[in-house]
Amino acid sequence: MEAPLNSQSYLPIVRGNSDYSIKIENSDIATADFMGGGSLNFGSIIISGKKKGETIMSITDKVTGTVEEVKLKVTDFYLPLVISNSNHPALLQNMRFYLVNNEKKRCLFLSGKGWKISATAKGEL
Repeated sequence: MEAPLNSQSYLPIVRGNSDYSIKIENSDIATADFMGGGSLNFGSIIISGKKKGETIMSITDKVTGTVEEVKLKVTDFYLPLVISNSNHPALLQNMRFYLVNNEKKRCLFLSGKGWKISATAKGEL
C-alpha cells in the first residue's frame, strides 16, 4: 500500500465487523485511523503520510483476534494534470504532466497516443 507524503490514502475494508485496532510500526512515517462505513460497506482505513519511508501497519479484528499486516510506503505526492487545449507549441493537446511535491520540485511531461506514451521533458527547480 502506498500513501502520498502530506496527503491521505484510503484502504477499503471488504469484510469484517467494523471493530478494529490499528498500529503503525513507525508513527513518524504515517498515521492511520478507521472510518466506519454505512450499511453498504465495512469502512476504510485513512492513512496519512508524514515522512517518506516504509513501515508496517497491523490491523487487528477485536472480535476474532485476527491480525493482518500491510506493508506501507510513503512516497512523493504527484499532482497529475492534462492539457485539454493549447495553442502553445510546447504544450500539446492531451499532454499529461506531473508536478512532484518533493524537495527538488520535479516535473514530468508526457505525450503520445493511445497506450504509447513517452517522456517529453523532465525538470526540477
